[in-house]
Amino acid sequence: MKTKISNFLKERQDRYKPEEANKLGLRRLNKIDFSGIMHLSDKKTNTGMILIKSGDLVISGINVEKGAIAVYQGKEDLLATIHYSSYEFDKNKIDIDYFKWFLKSDVFKKILLEKTRGGIKTELKPKNFLPLEIDLPNIEKQKEVLQKINSVQNEIKELQDSVSDDKVLLFKFKQSILSEAVQGKLVPQNPNDESARELFKKIKAEKEKLIKEGKIKKQKEPPTISEDEILKNNGNAKIQREIVKIKPKANKKLINVDEDQGPFKLKGLSEEEIEYLLRKRYKEYSGHSILSNKKEKYLIKSRFNESPQHCFLTYDIANYIKKFTKKVWLYETKKPDIVFEVNNKRYAIEVETGKALKHNKKQLLEKIKVLNEEYENRWFFVVADKHLAVKYNKLGKTHYKKYVITRILKIINKQ
Repeated sequence: MKTKISNFLKERQDRYKPEEANKLGLRRLNKIDFSGIMHLSDKKTNTGMILIKSGDLVISGINVEKGAIAVYQGKEDLLATIHYSSYEFDKNKIDIDYFKWFLKSDVFKKILLEKTRGGIKTELKPKNFLPLEIDLPNIEKQKEVLQKINSVQNEIKELQDSVSDDKVLLFKFKQSILSEAVQGKLVPQNPNDESARELFKKIKAEKEKLIKEGKIKKQKEPPTISEDEILKNNGNAKIQREIVKIKPKANKKLINVDEDQGPFKLKGLSEEEIEYLLRKRYKEYSGHSILSNKKEKYLIKSRFNESPQHCFLTYDIANYIKKFTKKVWLYETKKPDIVFEVNNKRYAIEVETGKALKHNKKQLLEKIKVLNEEYENRWFFVVADKHLAVKYNKLGKTHYKKYVITRILKIINKQ
C-alpha cells in the first residue's frame, strides 16, 4: 500500500539560534556513524541547532542511505545541527528497525532519484523527505520481512567469518611451509651441496663485484630474510635460494591498522593486515562485543598474565568510551582496569571474569578499598558472565557486560 512517510513520522520543530542553543547547556550530536552509533560532544555551536528528545528517530540528511540513522535512547535532550532531522514515529504503523533497513535499500535510493532534485547527492531535508510515497506493508508484514533480513545477515556473517578463517589458515600454512623450508625438511638433503654459509658468502662476493664493475646498482638489503635465518640451516642450498625469492616484502600500503588500537574484528581485515598482526603476537579470539549480540572473531593481544576474555572485554569497553571522551586510561596492576574522565570527573571500571574472586580475593578486597577511597560512588564492576553479577554485587555496584552501555550513557548524558 502506498503511503506518505509523513503518515507515520512527525518532524520535531524545535529550532534554536547559536546563542540560544549554547545557553541550554545540552550536549550535542557530533555524528552518527554508518553502523548507527551516535557520538556526542560538549562543543559549543556557531550554527543553528535542532532539538532531539529520547525515543526520536534521528537521520543524517547527508549520509542517510549509508546507514547514518539512529533512535536516540538517552534520557537528556540533545542538540544537533540542521544537517540532521529528528522525528517522532507511530509504533503502530512502522517498525523502526524495518524502516532503517528500508532507508539503506536500493528501492529508497531509486525513489530519491525519481522524486527529488539531485537524488542521493542532495542533502535530504524533511520538506523533501516527508512527502515521499513508499510501499509500506502492515506492521505484521514488516516484522516478518525484518526477520528474513536478519536471517540473511546472519548467513552473510557466517560466510565472512569463514573467509576470515581461511585467511588465518592460509597465513599459518605459509609460515609452516617457510619454516620447514628453512629447516631443509621439504626435500631430501644432498650431502654434496654447499653449506648455506658458503653459499651466502659467494652470493655476497659476486654481488659486490658486479656493483664495482657498474653492472648493477647498490640496493638496500631486503628486510624479509636475514643472514642469520639462512645460516640456521646447512641443508639444501637450492631451498635457501628459493626462500629468498618467494618471501615477499611487506606492502605497507595494504596495512592500515595500528597495532596499539586492538582488538580487531577479523572479518574487516585484509590478508596482509592479518599476517602483520599475527607477527605482532596477536591471537584469534571469539567473543561478543558489548555493541552486538552476535559472537564474532577478533584478533587480540593480551597483556602480561591476562586472559584473552579479560583483555577483549577491557579494550571493547574502553574503545566504546573513547567515542565520547579522549580521556581514557588503561592499567594492569593495582589501579582500576579502566579510568575515564567526563567534565572534570573521573570514573573507574573494574573488569572481572571471576578469576580474582576465586584465586586472589584478598588482593581484590584491597583494590576495592582503594576504589572506594579514590572514586567513592563513581566506580563499578563489569562482569563477563551474568552468573557472577550476584557475587560481585556484594562487593560493589556491578553490571553484566551486556548492560554496561546503559550505565556509561547515563554517566555521559547526566554531565
